[in-house]
Amino acid sequence: MLNIYLRKFKEKDIKSIGMCIKHKIIPVTCAFSVTPKSLIEDYIKRDMNLEPALAIVNGETDVMLGAIDSISIDDMLLTSYYVLPEYQNIGVCTKALGMFIEYIRKNNPDVRQIKLCINLLNYASQKVAYKSGFKIVNKNEFAEDWRYKL
Repeated sequence: MLNIYLRKFKEKDIKSIGMCIKHKIIPVTCAFSVTPKSLIEDYIKRDMNLEPALAIVNGETDVMLGAIDSISIDDMLLTSYYVLPEYQNIGVCTKALGMFIEYIRKNNPDVRQIKLCINLLNYASQKVAYKSGFKIVNKNEFAEDWRYKL
């Protein structure tokens, strides 16, 4: 298992963001035309106490492996996570999501729930959510609504 940590985004993460966009693993980039520059600028200026966007980083090299992004809706964070293909299926997302939950507990006391919307065919992400303590609260023909109560 890689030694990872979460941190705010830095300008140097733009290359990794570009790779994530290229591989279509950032949900927002599938629906909208987003450049690495515009996305990194958004991530950097985010209010970490309201809508955190955190880089998942290799603890040895400080290279971005992926990210956790969230949008605040009342007392809930709608959250997505992604890692570059070469870091998938080795526990990085599970470890990072656990770290994100602890970050929210410590820094965002008004948040009561973390929500994930996971495609029905994304079995790896469903496994990450389950291992991290999320529960399915709703399901439709396309996706499952997973929640973690803080």
